[in-house]
Amino acid sequence: MKKTTLLLLLTLLMVTACRPTDDGPTRYTLVNALTDTELWGGLNVYIYEYDANEHRVDSFYVQNPEYKKEYVNYPREETRYLKLRMLSNENTERWGDTIFTVVKDHNTEIRVNLKLMNNYCFNEPML
Repeated sequence: MKKTTLLLLLTLLMVTACRPTDDGPTRYTLVNALTDTELWGGLNVYIYEYDANEHRVDSFYVQNPEYKKEYVNYPREETRYLKLRMLSNENTERWGDTIFTVVKDHNTEIRVNLKLMNNYCFNEPML
């Protein structure tokens, strides 16, 4: 009985110790989930970083992001929010209607998909 209990406890410890976590450096990841960005006239993506006072502190640019490829960036320490701006090769501008909050020591995923492309703003969204 002792061996069975010990084996069960060791198994439980191994299972819980191997669970993936999102801990790590503060970062954000852009993922293009559109199979064909040419339908949108090409796609250039700008991610703007803002501090708590809504001052732009930095930006990240990806030209024609590949399908399902992850583009990781590490924001400045003072970054609290991210805004997404998309520009076609014909200079058609769209802003994502979501403002992303940066969480310290976690990854913020920004997924460009059909929902995002259909729910957009022509002007920069405000907090």
